[in-house]
Amino acid sequence: MRVFFNKAISVPFSELVVYSSLNPTTFTLKLSNSDLLPETIYARNLSGENFIEFRFDKKTNLLYEITLVALQNNTVNISFR
Repeated sequence: MRVFFNKAISVPFSELVVYSSLNPTTFTLKLSNSDLLPETIYARNLSGENFIEFRFDKKTNLLYEITLVALQNNTVNISFR
């Protein structure tokens, strides 16, 4: 995966969604504020039942969401800082 960075001209949209009873996904960082999801290119890194997924808009190739899911409890270490 090749990643390019552009200098932000304005404050970009971001929304952090963490696990709750309403949202079973462990962690999602949304980088785009859109009601309609674009046609998507996925890049996944799988390890057992755990994965991290990067979602890119197919038309623009821009990253719009990162999701981390850890279903194997024995592989998750809780850390408080």
